Amino acid sequence: MTGPARPRAVRILRRYVSAVCWVTLVVAGGTVVGRQIGWKSVGAVSAVVCVPKAALAAAGREVGLLCLRAWKSVVIGAVVDGLAGWGQVSAFIPAQRPTDRAGLSVMTTNLRLGQADPQVVVSLATEHDVDVLAVQELTDSSAARSHQAGLDWLLPYRIIAPRIAGAGWGCGAASQ
Repeated sequence: MTGPARPRAVRILRRYVSAVCWVTLVVAGGTVVGRQIGWKSVGAVSAVVCVPKAALAAAGREVGLLCLRAWKSVVIGAVVDGLAGWGQVSAFIPAQRPTDRAGLSVMTTNLRLGQADPQVVVSLATEHDVDVLAVQELTDSSAARSHQAGLDWLLPYRIIAPRIAGAGWGCGAASQ
C-alpha cells in the first residue's frame, strides 16, 4: 500500500455523492433528449418543463463532481448542461410578429401575489399590441389597481377571479 488507507466513511460518502451526481446527470440528459425529440406523454412533458429549474441541481452536481475530481464526469455534465441551456435560449429571444398574415398576440404574466406594477403590465400589453392577456395570482387589490391603470379600457372583454394567497386569475381580450 502506497498511502494511508481511506477510512470506510470517506469511501461510502464518495460513492454516495458520485451516485447522486450521476442520477441527476441521467435525469438532466433524459429531459434534454425529451425536449429535442418532442416527447408527448404527460410525465415526459412534466419532466421537460422542469429543465429550466434543474439549473440549481446541475450546479450542485458539478461542484460535487469537481470535489470528487471526476474530470470526465464534469465534462459530460457540462455538455449536458450546455445542451439544456441551449434549449432555453429561444425563450429569451423575442418572437417577431408576422406582418403578412393575421395573427393573435397572447401575453401571460404572474402578478406575484398581486404585487406586480399594473402600469408595467399595461405598458407591455400596449407595446406588443396584445389581443389576449392571462394573469395569475390576481388579488382584489391588484384587480383594482389594474382597473385604475387602464387595463379594462385596453382589454374590455374579461373574466376575472381574484383570490387571496395566489389563487386568483384573470383573462382579458381586446375584442370578441
